[in-house]
Amino acid sequence: MHAIPLGTHAGVPVPGRHLGLTWSKGSEVTLEEFDVLAQRADRADTGRMPRSVHALRMAFLPPAPGEEPEGGPTLHVTLAGRSSDGTLIAMGTVRIAEEGGRRTAAVRALVDPSWRGRGIGRALLAWQDGVALHDLESHGGLPSSVGVPIAASMVDRRRLYTAAGFSASLRLEVVRKALQDREGAAGNAPALPEGWIARAPESADHAAIAALLGAIPDPHRFLMRALTLAEVARVADPALSLVFEAEGTIRGAILAAPACTHDGEDIAVVTGHAVAGGDASAAQGMLAAIESTLGSAGSTALTLSLTPVLARQWAAPLAARGFRGIASDPLYTIELP
Repeated sequence: MHAIPLGTHAGVPVPGRHLGLTWSKGSEVTLEEFDVLAQRADRADTGRMPRSVHALRMAFLPPAPGEEPEGGPTLHVTLAGRSSDGTLIAMGTVRIAEEGGRRTAAVRALVDPSWRGRGIGRALLAWQDGVALHDLESHGGLPSSVGVPIAASMVDRRRLYTAAGFSASLRLEVVRKALQDREGAAGNAPALPEGWIARAPESADHAAIAALLGAIPDPHRFLMRALTLAEVARVADPALSLVFEAEGTIRGAILAAPACTHDGEDIAVVTGHAVAGGDASAAQGMLAAIESTLGSAGSTALTLSLTPVLARQWAAPLAARGFRGIASDPLYTIELP
């Protein structure tokens, strides 16, 4: 992974001192102030907080130079905007990865709700767009795209990206289940295949989990989460996640992390899930097991997002376990020739 110095990158300037804001590297942001901004922005954006705070931290906050873990993005740069009193009010990030024969740039932005409507998001997007497109164009030879999911209800945000040349190429389905209503809790839950065992993931499993997640090609997975396969494996909370093993081989994984407590619910979010060969019956047993694990940990609801590839593979098992769609959010992209 390489970093971009603050200032300019290939002629792309950072946003100016719009509204008196000052801009600095994302590495200068503390976890505490980032979490405050992320939660304020997410609540205003979706009203359902479906994203893991841990995943958001990984997506926005670059590691220190020399401490980049293996399997991260090829490029990760983040800008932080502060008001005149030093309060963090905006962040924008560009993350680029090569996976599945594609080079894709995931762009994300957080703007404090009280500062919206003043052109800050537009200024950040212009910088992100310029950085992402230059990097993709300078590494030709692979299909490439820039993308960001936007909640369907966010009409103004969707107009902003449309005006910048993005198009809503497809939709990401968000499903949810209230765990206190989990079907089969009394003993009739579907069983795992014979010989399978469920256990908590360990750090030694990360490479195998990443390989399992990437076994089925999915061109939109990185754009959906802005995390590489290796990062999806690392961001999971071992106490809330399960891997499914048979004869010493990991055959499935459902990785979860806490999102937040919202409207009296302790929500968990699935950050990654896969089953070898797309086995639908095994997937049902895996879902039943993770529901039990999360319910025992105190989670009252579970959400997960699905690309079209994942939706086709998991639609039947999720429906059988009582998951219901709560949103169909467009993924806005710019596809490079």
